[in-house]
Formats: sequence, C-alpha cells, structure tokens
Amino acid sequence: MFARYRGFATTLIVAIALSVAGCSSGDDPENPNPNPNPNPNPNPNPNPNPEPDPEPDPNAPTLSSGSDLPLIVNPAECGSLPISDVAFSNVEASPGSMQLGEVFEGLVDPASATNQANYWTIDLPAGDYGLVLESNTSSRFASNIGLNAIASVDGEDAVRLGGRNDIEWRSRSYFRFQTVRGATINLEINPGFRAEEYRLGVFANGAPVPSPWFKECPTLETIAAGDTKSFDFLPTGEAGEGIVWYEMDLAVGRYDVTFTMNYPDGGSSNIQGGVRTYDQYAQDSRDRGVIGLNEINSMFTAEGEIVVTEPSKYWMRVFNSFNKPGVGTISLVEE
Repeated sequence: MFARYRGFATTLIVAIALSVAGCSSGDDPENPNPNPNPNPNPNPNPNPNPEPDPEPDPNAPTLSSGSDLPLIVNPAECGSLPISDVAFSNVEASPGSMQLGEVFEGLVDPASATNQANYWTIDLPAGDYGLVLESNTSSRFASNIGLNAIASVDGEDAVRLGGRNDIEWRSRSYFRFQTVRGATINLEINPGFRAEEYRLGVFANGAPVPSPWFKECPTLETIAAGDTKSFDFLPTGEAGEGIVWYEMDLAVGRYDVTFTMNYPDGGSSNIQGGVRTYDQYAQDSRDRGVIGLNEINSMFTAEGEIVVTEPSKYWMRVFNSFNKPGVGTISLVEE
C-alpha cells in the first residue's frame, strides 16, 4: 500500500561508520587543537534573545471561524460527561451560561412563536476551540435535520460558525473557531428545518470529547482490518432500531468495506439498508454514505471505501431501512 522509506536507516549506519573511522587513541600531530570548532561559542543561535511573538492586532476581530492550527483529536467514551442542568434560554438578553468543557442541551422549533432560537454565553481566554453540536428530530424519525450556530462578541460583527443539512434522525457537527483575546462569546442556535432537540459543548483543542454522542450511547462492537462481522437487524422503526454500530482504530490508509444483507424469510423482496461512516470528530465523514442499497432481490452485496488521513477512532453505522428483520455481514480490509 505505502512505500517503506529506508533512507533514515542507511544514513544512520553511514554516520556511525564515519564516526568510528574518525576516532584515534592519541593526539593528532597535524591538529594540536583538540577542539576542531574554531567558534568558542557553542550556541548555534546567533541571537540569544529572540524577539517574542508579536501581540495580536488590537483592532483585529476577537473571534474568527476555523483555525490555522493543527487539530488534536481526543475521543472520549460516550456518556462520560454529564448533561448540565443549566436551562437553555430563548431570550437573547438573558442567555444560558455555559462553561468550557461541559455539555448543555436545548430545544428549538422554527414553527414556535417564542422558541425559534436559543441563546448561550461563555467566557473564553484567547485560544483554539471547537463547538460540538449534535441534534435529533423531536419525532425521532429520519427527516431533514440541521442546526445553525452563530457566534458574536459585543460590539463586533457576528460570525457564522457553521450549519448542517442532513437526512437523518440524529446528526453531529464539529465547528472550529479561534479567539485572539479573552472575551465573552455569545452563541445563537437556530434550526434549519423543524423542531430539534440538541446537545452542545465548547472544548479546547485537544480536550477529550465524548464520542460518538454525548448521551443515548449506542452499543459499540469493535471491528479491525481483516475482520468480518455478522449481525441481526431489527426492522426499521424509531431511533436506534434496525441499527448496528462498529468502532474502529484505523491507521492512515485506504480500507475496503463489504456489506451483505438479506431477509431470512426468503424470496425476492425490497432490500434497503446501508453503511455510513463517522470520522474522528464523530460527525458524518466526507464519505458519508459509504454504501447504500435499495434493491428487489433475495440477497445483496455492496462495496465501499473508507479513506483515513490521520490515525484515530472512527465509527461505522450499519442500518436496515425496511420494515422486516434482516441479517448480514460487514467486512473491513486494508488495501
């Protein structure tokens, strides 16, 4: 799959050989100075007092969406943080108060006369952060789903941190942002489609984030490269029915996913289901629906691919979309 680079090992061996060949048991008569370095200052840095990093521009906006720093991913166990009992607020002048690294929940409804948006506030020092926002439809059936997150600092323009548009009953997003100075951050959460319940938290870059969800944790089975797992499906129905979850610790590379499915009552029938992947941030990956099928047959096999660009935990959700119990297999092979 990937080439093995041997340059380092070769260079190391050569360096050791040269070092041994250059040693002697006595003084060198051609060089009476035992110190071959003519520079008496062993400090290779010609400036012993480097300039400190410049202060941020006092006129620059406090808050910006995204980040130019490497993201440090640190998944934690689902449900490992309790949900705060701080109530959400639908009044902008009196927002709910958040704390860094804690989880809060709310409810928004575009059809409501008084609760079309929720408002939160959080005090943050200068730094690199992520807003983790997960939601579910209030009906708990799959449909269009998506929340918008808008942040602001008093006296400055508002910044849209992100939004989502998915067809699911449950969804999660990770929105990065930076602050160049300490400030009180105001957050507005509003729905794009329908009434949604949600959980949210602001986490410093590298802080543990419960994954793949904050609560109502799925039963996770581990799958590794080279494994084939079999499963039984419940019929599709309310949230969590007809779904099997797998957790993966994957290295950088490409992985083939093979999915088979059939209904054990026999005969040709609609076969509906698929596989979706969740990336290291526990949001739907860019691959999204790795496999999706809707066929009239007695059995179906489909293949997909997961591309991993950084080692981390990842998740697969295998689902039955039909109102019959089913059986199947899932296999993971590194290319």
